[in-house]
Amino acid sequence: MPREQRIDSLRDWQYVISKMYKDCKRLDVSVENVIEGLDKERYQMIKDTINILMESDFSKLSTKIYLCNYGISFDGIKHVLSRDYDINLVLDSVKKQIYSDRNKMKKIFGNRYFYELTTYTEASLNEYNRRIHKLELYKVMDNIIIKFNCDECSSDDILVTKEEVTKFVKEIAPYTKKYVNQLKESLGSNVINYVYGLEHKKVLSDVDMENIKILKGLID
Repeated sequence: MPREQRIDSLRDWQYVISKMYKDCKRLDVSVENVIEGLDKERYQMIKDTINILMESDFSKLSTKIYLCNYGISFDGIKHVLSRDYDINLVLDSVKKQIYSDRNKMKKIFGNRYFYELTTYTEASLNEYNRRIHKLELYKVMDNIIIKFNCDECSSDDILVTKEEVTKFVKEIAPYTKKYVNQLKESLGSNVINYVYGLEHKKVLSDVDMENIKILKGLID
């Protein structure tokens, strides 16, 4: 890996991520296999950053395709979007999305983030760690299905206890994408097909009528 001091960019992350992902899906390859000789803290920060870039809504799909395909061109990204995702964008839109994410990354972490993580400089990692934790909220908030009206929300003058935050997590858990996906698997396709098929059934049987009474419990 090139270790020269240079302006940070998504290309630095592309080198690492392209060895850990294929078709935007995680491979069984660890950061330690890609970058050697770092300490535990730096490895964890790299893992957390990759998780933010690839597993949250922080990055556009165009950017994720760019990151997991080393050396891919903008035309190549446009082709993958059309072929694999049925998304047709003009070339300028693909470029704008990637440049926007690159500039967002640079604004948050500055010019030397990747260099200072992978090279033993005197820079303190504490501030970078704070920024990573803040960015992880992208993934947390994206996982919550309920959308609250919080366009002007601020935490500056609000004090809450750990108990209040823990209670929030427990009560909001059923309204997350993770819970919904687990629920779909546990319910099974048979009952799902039956319940959603009732609406289109031409003639309802007595059993169907009884089951609809049970289903009304969701709104009564």
